[in-house]
Amino acid sequence: MRGTLLLATVFSTWALLGAQAQAPAVNVPGRGQQAQPMPAPQLPQLQPGQSLPAVPPPPTPAAPAPATPSVAPLAPVQSDWIAQGGAELWGTDKVTARTTTLTARLGEPLRFGPLTVVVRSCVVRPPDRAPDAAAFLEISEGGNPPLFRGWMLLSLPQLSLVEHPTHDIRLAGCRP
Repeated sequence: MRGTLLLATVFSTWALLGAQAQAPAVNVPGRGQQAQPMPAPQLPQLQPGQSLPAVPPPPTPAAPAPATPSVAPLAPVQSDWIAQGGAELWGTDKVTARTTTLTARLGEPLRFGPLTVVVRSCVVRPPDRAPDAAAFLEISEGGNPPLFRGWMLLSLPQLSLVEHPTHDIRLAGCRP
């Protein structure tokens, strides 16, 4: 810290005195080599009590002319999801490492191992949007409260994981 302060003081004094040719060479600590001299900075000559001249602001660019549309406007994008009559799910048995495709109708309970799955809603994106599907599922084991109750998205399966030690359920898509 002391060396840095001394170096800053030397250069500040040198700049204020208006050194003409070269900066003094300074030893770089721990390297045993001298640093290359720095060129003298170009500072304005000011008298005591004189301030720096004001710098005018940069010119503002002129606003571009509004573009006239050369093509007809597009039809409005349909933003609603389209309801479907059932869901296709992938069930994985973690013990045997087998995946089974399950097809469920809305409101009908479906058994997969110890799990009971009820699909309450299944929706897809309209054809003019990026393909995706979402299903509202209730997954329970026996008569216990649901292990999972919520939306599963086909495009983001990591957001809605079913935590069960021996079985996994994922959304594969919706069926009409």
